[in-house]
Amino acid sequence: MKASELKQIIKPLIKECLKEVLVEEGFTKMLSEATKTQPVIQQIRKVEKDNLQEITAQKNSLRELQENKKKMLNSIGKSGFDVFAGTEPLKEDVQIKGSDPGVDINGLMNDNKAIWNKMLNAMDGKKGSNK
Repeated sequence: MKASELKQIIKPLIKECLKEVLVEEGFTKMLSEATKTQPVIQQIRKVEKDNLQEITAQKNSLRELQENKKKMLNSIGKSGFDVFAGTEPLKEDVQIKGSDPGVDINGLMNDNKAIWNKMLNAMDGKKGSNK
């Protein structure tokens, strides 16, 4: 048998065998790569899901805070008016120091006791007396 005849017979067989090996090897490599990346994809999806749940929880928490604030302001009769708008908490304790003693209120009850009694009785729904 001549070399050219042998080449014509063997070449298609080798070509077919190589195709088979490449397909099988390539396919198994693709499968192994896919199985390697599958846990990574699952982890990415889990992180995305966790982030979405966290964002939703933060939005719900903010919504609850706003609703509670609105309820509180409505309960004090301000119809949603923010009493503390534009205010900031003190950064440190501030104590008033000075020599001003303030106003002496010790004498308020002494001479005006009857007036105070009438006022207190009126506030209680009782009729004031002229004693």
